[in-house]
Amino acid sequence: MEYPAENIFDLKEYIQHNVMALDGILKFLLPKDRVFFKLFIQAGELLEKGGQRLVELAQTVPGPDRDRIIQEIDDLEHEGDDVTHHIFVQLNTNFITPLDREDIQELAKSVDDVLDHINLSAYCLNMYNLTDLPPEYLPLARNIASSTSLIREALVLLKDRKNVKAIQEICVRINSLENEADGLFVGGMSRLFREEKDPIHLVRQKETLIALELATDMAENVANVLETITIKFA
Repeated sequence: MEYPAENIFDLKEYIQHNVMALDGILKFLLPKDRVFFKLFIQAGELLEKGGQRLVELAQTVPGPDRDRIIQEIDDLEHEGDDVTHHIFVQLNTNFITPLDREDIQELAKSVDDVLDHINLSAYCLNMYNLTDLPPEYLPLARNIASSTSLIREALVLLKDRKNVKAIQEICVRINSLENEADGLFVGGMSRLFREEKDPIHLVRQKETLIALELATDMAENVANVLETITIKFA
C-alpha cells in the first residue's frame, strides 16, 4: 500500500489535513437547527415587543412619551431587519436546513412584514400629525399585540415536530383575530365616512386604520406559512 508521504511525519500531516477537510464538509452539510430556530425565536420576541409598544402608543397622548415609543418601535423594526438578514445569510451558508429553504425564507419575510407594518402604524401618528386617534386604533392595536404574542409562541414551538397540533391551534387563533380586525376596520371606515366632515382629517385617519389592518393581514400571512410547514411535518 502506497502513501503520498515519504515518512511517518508527512503521513501524520496528510491525515490531519484530510480529517480537517472532512470536518469542514460535514459542518457545511449538517443542518444547524439551533441557529435557525434561535433566530426565529429572536424575531418573535422583537415582534411581540413591537405589538406591546403599539398598545402603549395607542394609550399615550401626543408629546415626548409618544415620540419615544414611536422611536422604540422603529428601533425594534431595524433589529428585526438585522435578524431577518442573518437568517438569509445562514440560508446561503448551509447546504442542509431543518425546514425547507423556501419555508424558512417565507417565514422570515412574513414575520418581518408584520413588524414593518406595526412600525408604519406608529409612524402614521407623526406623519399625519394626528392629535386624536380613531377610536378603533386601541382595539386594533390590542388585536395586533395578541397576534404577535401567538406568533412568538408558535416560533418557539417550531423546533419540535411534536408540536404540530399546538402550532396549528395557534394559527386558527391568529386567523380568528384577523377576522375580528376586519370587523373593527370596516366599522371604523363606515364611521369615518358617516361622521367625519373634514376631508383632510378623514384621509389621515383612514390611512392610519389601513396601516393597522394591513398589520393584521401580515400576521395572518405568518399563520398561513406556519400551517404550510406543519403540513410538511406530518
